[in-house]
Amino acid sequence: MAAEALRERVRMFVALHLPGEARDQLASLLSLLCLGTSGVRWMDPSAIHLTIKFLGWVGEEQVGRIGGRLMEVASGISRFPISLNALGVFPDRFAPRILWVGIKNEDGQLAQLQQRVEESLEGIGFLREGRPFFPHLTLGRVKERLSAEALDFLLRKKVGEAKFEVEEIRLIRSELRPGGSVYTPWFCVPLEVR
Repeated sequence: MAAEALRERVRMFVALHLPGEARDQLASLLSLLCLGTSGVRWMDPSAIHLTIKFLGWVGEEQVGRIGGRLMEVASGISRFPISLNALGVFPDRFAPRILWVGIKNEDGQLAQLQQRVEESLEGIGFLREGRPFFPHLTLGRVKERLSAEALDFLLRKKVGEAKFEVEEIRLIRSELRPGGSVYTPWFCVPLEVR
């Protein structure tokens, strides 16, 4: 947990931390995607995370309460496996802005955890997300229009069989900078070891 106090409102979100082996797999995938593809600002593998809930602007008085709620949510939850799925884009193939890799969790623990976070934080004033939860990892942001050929090249890449355990929930500060967002963990809650 960050010891320094927030002096103003900051952008924050709740995310799941990915272990080292997941970051290594993502680094390999990104190195394949980057080949011959311009017009995309690729994420640093160390910054890739699985967003559970975007909170928006949060004041100092809310941070401790959010941390307490995340501790309650994580209580009794064991680490669970997730795996990488297919590549895709938001909002669609005709105007791609975000390139992502999907996440799947076959036993439903990820969806249950996300719902628990939604319910718990709603109790302290954070509105529920209006869209269904779609677990994914953002790999890059499209900065220039991609040709249909370039997009097909990206989306045809095979993701591979990467399976790893979710180890902790984090409350993360997001700072928007010209070179891209900088993410700083403010509160970390480990999930129980099975």
